[in-house]
Amino acid sequence: MPSINSPLGRLQAAQQNPQKRVLTVPNEEDNLENNVISNQEDNNNFMPNEEIQHDDYLNQRKTIVNKKPQFSAIAKERIEFLTGLGRCKEVIDFEGTNFSIRSLNDQETTDVALVLNKVTSKAEFVYEIRRQTLARAIYQIDGQPVYLVIGSADIEDFISVLKEMDDLCIDHLWNKYSYMVQSKKDKFSIKDNIDAKEVSAQIKK
Repeated sequence: MPSINSPLGRLQAAQQNPQKRVLTVPNEEDNLENNVISNQEDNNNFMPNEEIQHDDYLNQRKTIVNKKPQFSAIAKERIEFLTGLGRCKEVIDFEGTNFSIRSLNDQETTDVALVLNKVTSKAEFVYEIRRQTLARAIYQIDGQPVYLVIGSADIEDFISVLKEMDDLCIDHLWNKYSYMVQSKKDKFSIKDNIDAKEVSAQIKK
């Protein structure tokens, strides 16, 4: 082969006898498979098994349930009464008719007080407090909801019905209701420091 001294000639000579070069192209599928295997190994090393997590959750929940305070029946009833969660209930019979009554909640008591605040006569006050209270305390008559018995869910309609009832019946229901509420207050109310400590101890159990 002739020798060419010019830069261009040398370049052409080199191109005529190029050195063989082997290019290796990586297999993308192999790399992807290796990455997946590597990730799985990392997950096995650092992530807990899902079944173990589920079992641990169930065991923790059982522990929490078992740690809930256990109250006696009398303690539970007393706490419910003092916190307003429970309502006194009783079925009163009058001449063969059963009236289911319950103590008023806070909203019902407020509604009664607002109505009575407008009453100016002492004589009217005595009768109005009975009607307003019993209209909210009676929730069933002979086992049926009041609104089905009188055909209306309006409290004013029930008050109108009470006005037409025998005064002996109203007086009997009022006395029974008053006795029920007062007896519960006497039984469960906190009278002294000893009662206060007893209730506190029951709550902490």
